[in-house]
Amino acid sequence: LGGKEAAWLVGTDALGNTNWSRTLAAGDAASALGLADLGDDGVVAVGAATVQGKVQGLLARVDPWGHATCAQAGACVKVKAAACDDKDPCTTDVCDGKTGCKSAPVEKLLCDPDDGCSHMSSCSQGTCPPTTEGRLFSRIWTFGGKATLTRAVAMADGGYAFVGEADPPATHAMLVGRVAPDGELLWQDTYSDSKGATVGLAVQPTTDGGLLAIFMSVNTGIRRYSADGKVLWTHGYDWFAGFRLHDLLRLPDGGHIEVL
Repeated sequence: LGGKEAAWLVGTDALGNTNWSRTLAAGDAASALGLADLGDDGVVAVGAATVQGKVQGLLARVDPWGHATCAQAGACVKVKAAACDDKDPCTTDVCDGKTGCKSAPVEKLLCDPDDGCSHMSSCSQGTCPPTTEGRLFSRIWTFGGKATLTRAVAMADGGYAFVGEADPPATHAMLVGRVAPDGELLWQDTYSDSKGATVGLAVQPTTDGGLLAIFMSVNTGIRRYSADGKVLWTHGYDWFAGFRLHDLLRLPDGGHIEVL
């Protein structure tokens, strides 16, 4: 910005469409590293500013549209964020310092038809048309061989997780996967215990968006996944022959209670 590095703030709607973007200049260079939500009054941005060669802490309060000074905010100073929402899914709603609230139609803007079925659509000629596939769907996956899904659980993001069993080329294995709200398969994993054929029994979400999956081979165990499908740990329980873990309950502190 004028030959200097500046912090960059971007405001989006609930679907990720960009409503506005602004730069925050401070000192010779500036960067924004974190935000604190002030609700309808905007945000506080924190970061670093370089002044005369020294890196110093930066804190700035901006309004819901990224204005960092009253001069920039202008007509928006007393306007709350909700006041500029025209309830039209095919417009971007902002507050301009000179003219006040302004809604501009945008072609191909991501939108929710709100018809009770369509999950996501894109604006066309000022309307948000329903889609042929959405919240209701049916999917079939082969996973490279035979597969059976035995349990499912709803996730906080509106998607789903499942557990079951598969027959990949190597051996009978537990099958675990994550599905997006529209039915897209996000990731899957197969796991086979070295002691024998492995079956998935149950799955539970964790507080960070990951999963806990219960499996059984000769005995039983739990496998922990991150939100993007990385395996964090696997614990097998070999307390006595025929031991089986049937289900588990997630606790608020991240732990769990096991049903034996």
